[in-house]
Amino acid sequence: MSSLAILIAGLACEAILLFRATAQKTWSRYPFFYSYILVSLIGALPVSAMYLSSSRSYWEWYWIAQFATLLLGCGIVLELFDHALAPYPGATKLARFIVSIGFATIACFAVLYSALSLRWTAAGTQFQMERDLRTLQAVFLSAFVILVSYYRIELGKNVKGLLQGYGIYVAASLISFALRSFAGRSFNAWLFIPPLAFDVCLLIWVIALWSYTPAPVASSAGNLETDYESLVTATQHAVGTIRSRIVKAVRP
Repeated sequence: MSSLAILIAGLACEAILLFRATAQKTWSRYPFFYSYILVSLIGALPVSAMYLSSSRSYWEWYWIAQFATLLLGCGIVLELFDHALAPYPGATKLARFIVSIGFATIACFAVLYSALSLRWTAAGTQFQMERDLRTLQAVFLSAFVILVSYYRIELGKNVKGLLQGYGIYVAASLISFALRSFAGRSFNAWLFIPPLAFDVCLLIWVIALWSYTPAPVASSAGNLETDYESLVTATQHAVGTIRSRIVKAVRP
């Protein structure tokens, strides 16, 4: 019954978020986030039906939705960088490239592992992929916080809420994975930690995204864009040096 109460509370918060997004017309401002909420809502409805009918046939659709939200969660991380670094186009492109490459690498590895493994199972692959993606999301979120703190980038209410909520959920997911790895499959508490944490982050999102709040306007690009240009120049110089040495080695 407690798990059903957690589920119903989450459904209510998701419905409120989607209603407010429609009323405020903010779908286009945070497309990955609201797609994430919509798919999560659709995926949770079959589970509600399962509780009422005691049928296990709904789990297939639930896991499909879970996989979709896992990928859309990576999009939320991208949106955080895009909104926070909007005044700094060069840094935005670099952050988007690094984050996209990181997530794509793990996704490709999971597909390759599934194709080549002799002991492949859908549940095992999804568990490993979720664990790896959550870990990478935690790394990127930590880097985001360090970047924002170091350059003193002011965040709007919406972005702060997205960061706080998703950060809590990712942390709770990693804790549940650690507990499961340590205590084994018999430890059932890991099944309740992420849903409960998700309800908490949904409540944070309802408050933070009740209305659209534009990000504070940056007065100038500041040191961030200057550091980015310096990094690009240093990288181009290093690549040119390596290329010239390779040419000399091939053509003495």
